[in-house]
Amino acid sequence: MIQRFMTTAFATVFLTVAATMTAFAAVDLQVVNGAGTPGQTARISLKVSNAVHLTAGQFNVSVAATGAPAVSLTAVKSGQAITAPDLCDGCTPPGATDSFFTSATGSPSISAVFLLSSDCEAGFLQNGECTTGHETGGISGNDKELAQVWVNVPGDAPIGTVYTVTLDTNADFSDAGSNILPVTVLNGTLTVIDVQKGDPNKDGQTTISDALIGLRSIVGLITLDADQQQAADVNCDGNVTITDALLMLRFVVGLITQYPCP
Repeated sequence: MIQRFMTTAFATVFLTVAATMTAFAAVDLQVVNGAGTPGQTARISLKVSNAVHLTAGQFNVSVAATGAPAVSLTAVKSGQAITAPDLCDGCTPPGATDSFFTSATGSPSISAVFLLSSDCEAGFLQNGECTTGHETGGISGNDKELAQVWVNVPGDAPIGTVYTVTLDTNADFSDAGSNILPVTVLNGTLTVIDVQKGDPNKDGQTTISDALIGLRSIVGLITLDADQQQAADVNCDGNVTITDALLMLRFVVGLITQYPCP
């Protein structure tokens, strides 16, 4: 059902404008190198740069390492650059709560489609068409998180294994004016680690959830296991304190880019 929807949606979005394509600057689609622990779900960030009102696209991503246990990709979710108002009413299948639709999950590769809302500046909509250059909506700018790919790391994956995260070079993107945009891809890696500082929930990144885990442990609402304790102790003083929680929060909002200890 989803695959049929994906095919129909992009036949409409892309093929109808193929005959009138003009040259547009390429959008960069980049895998941000990530890490994950065995038996846990890691989240690999995909970011775009040189985006101007990016509103639709499709791409494939695969994760593999020669001789290593196979991972399984379970979902592709909206990144931080996509907020609720961006969701395209009428574009999503009934009941959808995310702007991404994916192919069958559970294998080392996955196909994803996204559709975001777009609009037109006041006074520039004529006969249902927006004057070129006056479209609004979508994602614009550099270093914008488009998506997160959820990867189940096998429980028997050896520590230190480096999986290659590969993007399909045939990715298709379009802007708010339905112009097809060329895409330049930059692949990345997923490294299997034992413990990652600032990541007590073991999803491969530091988020507000990790800081909250630290805070909840400080006030006695939860008890951390040995790995979580090591991950949450980001200043390496042997304890999880309010200082560690604040450091994680500062990391999340970009005030710091690394912790006091590795």
